[in-house]
Amino acid sequence: MKLCILSDASSLHIVEWAQFFAQQGHDVSVISDNPADIAGATVHLIPKYEYTIHIPVISAAYQIIRKAIDIRHLLRTIQPDILHSHYANIYGYLASYTGFHPHILTCHGSDLLFHPERSRIEKYFIKRALHHADKITLPSEEMYRKAVEYGADPIKITKIQYGINIKEFPFTINKPKKIHLLSTRMLTTRYKTEIIIEAFSLIHNKYPGLFLDIVGDGPERSRLEQIVADKKIRKNVNFWGTVDHSQINKFYQQATVYITASPTDGLSISLLEAFASGVFPIIPDNQSNRNVLEMGFKVTLYQVNSPVDLAEKIIKVTENLPEIGPLIKTNRQLIEELFDRSKNLSRIETLYKDLIR
Repeated sequence: MKLCILSDASSLHIVEWAQFFAQQGHDVSVISDNPADIAGATVHLIPKYEYTIHIPVISAAYQIIRKAIDIRHLLRTIQPDILHSHYANIYGYLASYTGFHPHILTCHGSDLLFHPERSRIEKYFIKRALHHADKITLPSEEMYRKAVEYGADPIKITKIQYGINIKEFPFTINKPKKIHLLSTRMLTTRYKTEIIIEAFSLIHNKYPGLFLDIVGDGPERSRLEQIVADKKIRKNVNFWGTVDHSQINKFYQQATVYITASPTDGLSISLLEAFASGVFPIIPDNQSNRNVLEMGFKVTLYQVNSPVDLAEKIIKVTENLPEIGPLIKTNRQLIEELFDRSKNLSRIETLYKDLIR
């Protein structure tokens, strides 16, 4: 099978996706405007076509037209059996102008849950991408409802999260004596890491043995570091910046509790990694996370955007650590059953073959 992936070649998710199918013996090409070397795959780079002087609407239209033309030329050269675009608001939208079929689109989270709310233009991008795809995959019930709201045909949609490499995240139940809370989301306004810092500051004086590890980077980092300094909790809060994914498991191994503050989410890879590693999650009470509970996973939910409620939930969990042992074992078992990457990408491979037929 000749597979062409249209997406950001520098994304870890796309690298792992392309490598998996190359290892299965398929001919894999990636079309992207970001350069990368992907073992076993051929990366075709298209220019970004950025104006020296940015002119709203005109600059965007110019980029879209030029990129779409380049992608169509490359598809004629590559002649793939199937086109797979990732992220509806960018590459999925560009794919809609290629006229290529069969075309499968994967939505990852922010493209359905966050970007359409920013402007009518981005909502239009999403709607067009969903309409022109022959098949749509997405990881959560909340995203399914959003896709249908934006006009996707429910018959086209398959709910599947491509999962994680379980071998990279060994399960650990005997944690270090120090209690580490762990956040691994990007430091952008969308993920609201300040909620976690505020909650930590509320309990710091009473529980000086707690530590907060913030793994990740982004434009919000300096502001968040200033909040930590103002709260006088720098001794117990560590900003680790960007960590190579091959090293991220070390943070899960020492962590006791995983925390995120994102008001909306798909089914995030970092949450799956926490489940696999035996780290107990405290996560916002939104639709996606309630669906996680319905699947049988053991988590604690807290009120969205409430540092006070998050602080109370952290205290409750850390004061009753012996009780979470059986819970994290259940989480690990469910990860092995439902989110083993090799099994789930094999399901994607079956979707490819069905579409080609």
